[in-house]
Amino acid sequence: MKLLSALLALAIVGAMTPVFAADWTQPESLDIYDPSILDLLDTDLDAIMNTAWEAYGDGDYEKAAQYYLALLYADLGNEITLYNLAGCYGLLDQPELATEFLERSFAAGYTDIGYAREDPDFATVRDTPVFQEMLERMEQQLKESEAECGNVVYFKEPVYLRGRIYLPEDFDPRESYPLVVGLHGFGSQPDRYVRLWKRFEKVDFIYVVPQAPYPFMSDIDAVGYSWGSWIEGEPLPPRSWQLSREYIGDVIETIRGLYKVDDVYLLGFSQGAGMALSAGIALRNQIKGIIAFGGWLEDEWLTADELAHGSNVRVFLAHGNEDMVVEFSHSEEARDKLLELGYDVTLHEFTGGHTVPEEALKVVSEWMAYEPPEDTAEEE
Repeated sequence: MKLLSALLALAIVGAMTPVFAADWTQPESLDIYDPSILDLLDTDLDAIMNTAWEAYGDGDYEKAAQYYLALLYADLGNEITLYNLAGCYGLLDQPELATEFLERSFAAGYTDIGYAREDPDFATVRDTPVFQEMLERMEQQLKESEAECGNVVYFKEPVYLRGRIYLPEDFDPRESYPLVVGLHGFGSQPDRYVRLWKRFEKVDFIYVVPQAPYPFMSDIDAVGYSWGSWIEGEPLPPRSWQLSREYIGDVIETIRGLYKVDDVYLLGFSQGAGMALSAGIALRNQIKGIIAFGGWLEDEWLTADELAHGSNVRVFLAHGNEDMVVEFSHSEEARDKLLELGYDVTLHEFTGGHTVPEEALKVVSEWMAYEPPEDTAEEE
């Protein structure tokens, strides 16, 4: 605990504004009438979390660890923040700290030990005795806990899921507009991703962001969402991705029933980009184009027949060449595979990490506005 307290103190001093003047670890020393206590309430935890994520994506793991430590100060029992810190220390080749924080993450409620065993963040520390011993101990504890709870069972039921929609400022219900369906990344949610419209120079389309269907606890005790289940060894995952594709198709048809819609595009980021490629190709008769930022083409989410017959869909891939979360090569591989199958594919490379920069959205706007010339060649 002494080491943890020291690290927290350093993080608060080096990574947060305002600096907490009060000693929050000594409740009896706090002056409950001191106005500076309100400084804590003014701390923008979302901004700290975003900075941590951006630093991680840029490969600055020391800075990411600083900001994750600052988040941990606000919630010492957050298993996701503890896990992210363990990953940072793994990437910094600090096996003792990676082990300590990962074990505390398990103690706080994190249960996906299968993912932890394969997580590339722990590549340099995975084979150390201290890390291996901890994993084996935690795995045994999780098995014992799971046995006490009984077997897992899933029930398929229709539900209403929340989303956000943004209409153009001069929206006229008598006119037809393009529809852009935004698919947020793993752990995000509609309230965050819908704000992407602010980065476009002009929003002359209907922008709707549906909520991914699978919730889990994200950083700072917020709920994040995933487009599929990642539970290792469960029968749910393959079907969960297919259901998400069907859900996206239902979203498109629902919006068509409410507004006049012409061309439809899927705009995904990270995991949402992978889902955009999968759903867009599968829903080839409902959409015109796919825009995928920092994603990948997951062959397991598509059949060979779907891939072969989806080439009428235009594809725009964008990826930062410094992306440390999803490597740039994933978009290159997707481009090459789709080109081989006859797709119209554009790959836009930009300088940066795992993000959606404004300059790239300008290119996206031009790409959406482009109309390929019709084939006027006469048949022989």
